[in-house]
Amino acid sequence: MVTQTVSCYHCTSTDLIRFGFQNGRQRYRCRTCGKTSRENKGSNAYDQTVKAHILAAYHERGSLRAMRRIFGVSPNTVMAWLKKAANLPSLKKTLAKAKKSDVLELDELWSFVQRRKNKRWVWLAQCRRTRQIVAYAIGDRSEATCRVLWERIPKRYKSCLCYTDFWAAYAEVLPTKQHRATGKGAGQKARAQGRRQGRRAEGKGAGQKARAQGRRQGRRADLPHYPNKALSGSTTRCAKDEAALSVERSRSRRRRQCTRTV
Repeated sequence: MVTQTVSCYHCTSTDLIRFGFQNGRQRYRCRTCGKTSRENKGSNAYDQTVKAHILAAYHERGSLRAMRRIFGVSPNTVMAWLKKAANLPSLKKTLAKAKKSDVLELDELWSFVQRRKNKRWVWLAQCRRTRQIVAYAIGDRSEATCRVLWERIPKRYKSCLCYTDFWAAYAEVLPTKQHRATGKGAGQKARAQGRRQGRRAEGKGAGQKARAQGRRQGRRADLPHYPNKALSGSTTRCAKDEAALSVERSRSRRRRQCTRTV
């Protein structure tokens, strides 16, 4: 028979009494110092080896949600580790080497701080081949913020072809020879924009910007994009057809209700 002596973790006294259970473990109260302790006390902290693997995976451009799916660690825990870490590599040092055939996809998304009127626009430049964020800028949706984004793009990526939407700021800042503006319906944008509100980006096609756009707020963009102009006649006709179809459906529902009543 093995006898195990339990001592207080605070004052090492053995004058203990049982004090209920905590998480299925026996709890004790010390008569000497009055503090409580539990049986087989252990640490819930992650092992240093596991922690190093998780941080290494995050530095390889893995998202916080990916860390939770793979390792089962909370995103808040990873963020706390990152805040405590020192001498983190800069964004430019973690980028892959650029190639002549690389294509950049520039896009912007917005969020707000506390109130919706406090809008903040996040401008992103993503490499299609590596899917890495090459540069970013936070501000308003003006030409000045777009210029900040262009200045933050590393020199080895500034010679790449750039695909954007028809926002006027891009045409003012990006070089004409490298800039290509394309709309949603052309199938040229699908991943840099991705699904808003943290949803996974889904491509629309295999066009020139098929990785940068994705679905915006989960909605499909089937109509062509016309910058700062009214919709064309064909688009208007499509809207009229939809309205006529809606009227016909309502009429059919009324007929069915009348039939059931009779």
